[in-house]
Amino acid sequence: MAVALVSVATFLAACIPSLQPPYSEKDLFFEPALIGSWSEKDDSAVWTFAKANNQSYEVTIKDKDESSPLIAHLFKVNGQLYLDLYPADKGFEDWKREAFFKSAVIPAHIFFKVGEIGTKFTFYALQSDWLKELLQKNPQAVAHSKLAEDRVVFTGSTEEMQKFLQKFEGTKEAWGDPAIFTRR
Repeated sequence: MAVALVSVATFLAACIPSLQPPYSEKDLFFEPALIGSWSEKDDSAVWTFAKANNQSYEVTIKDKDESSPLIAHLFKVNGQLYLDLYPADKGFEDWKREAFFKSAVIPAHIFFKVGEIGTKFTFYALQSDWLKELLQKNPQAVAHSKLAEDRVVFTGSTEEMQKFLQKFEGTKEAWGDPAIFTRR
């Protein structure tokens, strides 16, 4: 299998945000092996996972002089492991924007299908081109809204998002090639 030569920045730019979490409390899963720092290659962004509580992680993605604080949850849907990332409050507190601008920004969940957590950490992003094609053929495939520049935002409930994940978890075209991280 050919390994994608796509940078993580490009990989993440294609992420589709969800207004609701794609998991409920009963779906959460904690994997201690995820704790630590990971990167795709030596000069790429470093993702550092620390235990926040029994079911969540504090994550910092650091790329050169920029960093993003996030909260992460691992969860299972139909036996498949996924990773959800959500902006941490402190990311908005130290963001140098005035309050009016910040009030127009809506935090959202982004999620990935997880392949491996061990010597490597591999995960897959839902492919935006695949999703746009699916929604052109079947606009009712998943609850969503389209924003400027044809960007898709998931608007469905947790249950609706889980049904969507179950239906397409094994569709190769939906998930593309994995990001492959190694421990730092």
